[in-house]
Order: sequence, then C-alpha cells, then structure tokens
Amino acid sequence: MSDALDQSLNWLLEEEGGWSNHPADRGGATMYGITQSTYNAWRKKKGRPAQSVRLVSKAEAKELYNEEYWKAASCDKLPWPINYLTFDAAVNSGVKRAKQWLQTGLHCQPDGIVGQATIQAAEQAVATGNTSALLGIVDARTVFLARLVQSQPSQAAFLLGWWRRTERLLVRALLEGVS
Repeated sequence: MSDALDQSLNWLLEEEGGWSNHPADRGGATMYGITQSTYNAWRKKKGRPAQSVRLVSKAEAKELYNEEYWKAASCDKLPWPINYLTFDAAVNSGVKRAKQWLQTGLHCQPDGIVGQATIQAAEQAVATGNTSALLGIVDARTVFLARLVQSQPSQAAFLLGWWRRTERLLVRALLEGVS
C-alpha cells in the first residue's frame, strides 16, 4: 500500500471508530465504518462465507477499503491530499458521489468518471497551491449532507458529526498538502 493510502486509512479508521449500531444509521451496524451489506458483498467476491461485520479485522478492513473505495474512486491516480478528501467522501457517501464532488471542486464536468482531465486538474491544483479546489470538494460534500438532512430528517442526528468530520478533513488536507 502507498504512503497516501496508509495515512488516509489511519485517519479514516480514527474517524469511523470501531463497532457501531446506531438506530438511525441507514447502513445498519458497522465495524470500522463498514456496513454488513458491504462486507457480505466483498467477502462473496473473495470466495469467503458471510460472517458478522463485527468480526472484521483491521487488516481485512484495510484490504476492503483499498479495493472498494481507494481504487474504485481513482484515489490511486490522484495527488495528495486530493486523494484523501475523495477517499473519505467515497467511504462516507459513495464512490460516484465522491468522484462528482472531486470534479465539482476542480471545475471539471461532474460525470463521476475520473479521466485525464480530472487527474490533470487535480495535479495542477496541488502544484499551484490552489486551496480553493480543496474547499470546493469539501463544500460540495457539505451541501449534499445538508440537503440529505432536509429530505431525510432522521439523519439530523448525524449532521453535526458529519460537518465536524469534513472540517477535520479540510484542516488535515490544508496542513498536509496544498499550501
């Protein structure tokens, strides 16, 4: 695994914590942020039998996150810290949305396909110290979360935590990356 993935995973696991089974969580019970349905699907692809998500080891969680989120969201093709912001968004809200928020922040066509134009825009943003790109990525995510709570009031229990998380992500990205 790359240094960027390792650092991103460390911060992600810190954000997600261990076991959780909040009654309002639409994903149900999670371990390290991994839902039972995601874990079942991943284990099936690996030819492994289903088991409780509570039994996920950290090593297994890292493998799943690498395959199903880091690579799926094209984070392996993006520069630091843009890949970190995209990865966390993919885990929290889905791979396609994360790629669209990435593109929105970079002023690319938000089609959810990370091609050369998106990669070049990300590389240029980092090379030129364009912090507005980071702000744009986080802003697109924050707006989505606010609208989600408007349309699904049961999710209001998580809004403050989500916003605090995006704030921590942005601070880390600004301190560790584009300057």
